[in-house]
Amino acid sequence: MGLYFVQHKGPADSERQQLVKCHGEPLELQLAANQPLAEAVAGAMEHSGFETAWLEIADVPVEKLSYVIPAESPDDDHVAWYSDIKSFDTGRIKRLGMVVGKHQSATFIHGHGAWHALEGETKFGHVLAGETFLATDVRAKGIGIRGAVFDRSHDAETKFDLFKIREIATSGGDHALLRLKPNVELVKGVEQALQQLGWQRAKVSGLGSLAGAVFEDGSRMTSFATEFLITDYLAGEGAAPEIMIVGETDGDIITGNLTADQNPILVTAELVLNRT
Repeated sequence: MGLYFVQHKGPADSERQQLVKCHGEPLELQLAANQPLAEAVAGAMEHSGFETAWLEIADVPVEKLSYVIPAESPDDDHVAWYSDIKSFDTGRIKRLGMVVGKHQSATFIHGHGAWHALEGETKFGHVLAGETFLATDVRAKGIGIRGAVFDRSHDAETKFDLFKIREIATSGGDHALLRLKPNVELVKGVEQALQQLGWQRAKVSGLGSLAGAVFEDGSRMTSFATEFLITDYLAGEGAAPEIMIVGETDGDIITGNLTADQNPILVTAELVLNRT
């Protein structure tokens, strides 16, 4: 299965996914300009009544944007790491998806997206929300979650601080939070979650990392460490997700539909499922 098998430095749990059914509501937030994106999201979330959300913004100007892409690990504790910080002044976010949760009771953002400097080519990566500034106030759209929270803490297997799912109250609902762990094949993991939930189909939003990537058209990203954003995915009956993904070479961006059985998770996938 896939191009690589990942052997992390810590002990692997026998349970390879977390899945919590919850309630979701359409959410729109006003994100303020002239402050770090992290603060803009935190302020908007404080007034929303939600602790966890999936948010997207698209085609918006930025005063400054900073990001990283995957890179080789500089130590023996991790299988991969982040590049040096890349940044530009004055440009545009083409699309940015953000998992919003908690870290030590404060709002925390995990975001992947595509952007470009004013006169530059499109790049993709992991946004540094504390070092990114919107040029204008922006409406973010997404899903507010009740009944479960993405809560960031240390992960013994990968040695990273990662979002894990904390259930707030046992409840039904037409949404679910799903976290897939290393070496779980992305589509198979989602299909298994649907079976557990008893759902035929679900719209899937989210992001994560893959160990390489194999696409339906036969193309491949052979970079061991990657980061991706789901751009379109109606899961059910083996449907393939459309993603944007970057590897360890800046500019090495692929957009397309993944195959349904050859794309294992590298570190994590953080997903929101909406029953359809």
